[in-house]
Amino acid sequence: MSWYSSLLPQKIFFHSKINGSITLFSFFGKKTLIVGGATQSGGFTLSMWEKAIKKFKNEKLKIKNCLVLGVGGGTVINILKKYFPDIYITGIEIDPIMKKIARKYFDIIPNNSTNIIVADAFSWLENKSKALLFDLIIIDLYIGRLNPAEAREESFLIRLKKLLTKKGIILFNSHYNEGKLQEYNKLIKYFQKNFSEVKTEAKYPLSRLLKLTN
Repeated sequence: MSWYSSLLPQKIFFHSKINGSITLFSFFGKKTLIVGGATQSGGFTLSMWEKAIKKFKNEKLKIKNCLVLGVGGGTVINILKKYFPDIYITGIEIDPIMKKIARKYFDIIPNNSTNIIVADAFSWLENKSKALLFDLIIIDLYIGRLNPAEAREESFLIRLKKLLTKKGIILFNSHYNEGKLQEYNKLIKYFQKNFSEVKTEAKYPLSRLLKLTN
């Protein structure tokens, strides 16, 4: 490879039985993971998660134990470790191909502070013991550009709420469609019914990052 070609955007293609076509873009050392036409790691998600997690740090919140549903390339995991070095993270990722990508290209390496489990998030939650509670739960579950329908049901939120510590927080990366505001508003009503505070942390054309306080 010539020095010139190394400056050009690079693409690596993967195929998954679960996610279908996966594309990794690399440009000047910055990586972006595209799945189903949507950015799942890197790109704008880097600044989205950075702002939200940095705010937690500035507010001096104590976050020792975190659950991440939907690891993708692991952007949020790297940011969590940057601002909370002593955090323990449990990541649930349904796609084994995605776990390999996260490890090889985004440096998400399982160790004594990071446990990445290949499992369906909904099945895993049903079988999880309530013994371990989380200070922070991050929901970043997507099929292409949309959250799975089950992730937007009230029963799912109630189940997650039971896994939070007394002052626990949920960050929910929600899809957003201006043409279907009724569906989005229904989700917001579920949030307001079950959590003391619902706050929009970030707005994008196709998504909203929402903070739910227990």
